[in-house]
Amino acid sequence: MHANFESSGNVLNLFERAFSKKTAEGYYNILGVRYSQYVRGDISLSRKIVTGEKTAFAGRIFAGVGVPYGNSTALPFDRLFYVGGSNSMRGWTPRTLGPGNTPAQDTPYPVQMGDMRLEANLEFRFPIWGMFHGATFLDVGNVWYLGGKRAQVPEDGVFRLNRFYKQLGMNTGLGLRVDITFVILRLDWGIQLHNPNMPMGERWIHNLRWQNTALNFGVGYPF
Repeated sequence: MHANFESSGNVLNLFERAFSKKTAEGYYNILGVRYSQYVRGDISLSRKIVTGEKTAFAGRIFAGVGVPYGNSTALPFDRLFYVGGSNSMRGWTPRTLGPGNTPAQDTPYPVQMGDMRLEANLEFRFPIWGMFHGATFLDVGNVWYLGGKRAQVPEDGVFRLNRFYKQLGMNTGLGLRVDITFVILRLDWGIQLHNPNMPMGERWIHNLRWQNTALNFGVGYPF
């Protein structure tokens, strides 16, 4: 199990409340810059079950959330959660899934992120020949916003208990691992099965097309 927790802006907020006044917009500045105030945490539970001399099942469950408050109405960009890539939802490249089931974005720099992330992964690992090993995998997950005061956050991207399970992305895929003793090089080809960002009726992928897949390169095992 791995867990992380962080907070930001609390000490600054104490000093600002004592020695400064809020701006006309209702927040505090430090040298003319609005500072962030938030708490953020995540937990990752992983398990490996050996089924043979060189075969094994490996699984992971990940949950993370960040809450802005006080002097902030949003998390800093670099503290938002995202999925996709070599260690996450491998049917997508980084930051191209979510939040929720908002419409798919076509931008040169993907920024599909959120305040919280839920994800589960399952992988079967097996030998191929010599230093070459293989894997088949299944990933399920997404990111969401918490909503709150941010009017610019689309409702489809806000986490709701009564619908989040319908907004989960799902992919399967194949992986190749090259074990060169001191490092493992990994190439995963992920195939989307359910894309919540597509229009209703088109979210389950029935026809395998290149645009519904992703190649992700990584170093070491994904979890």
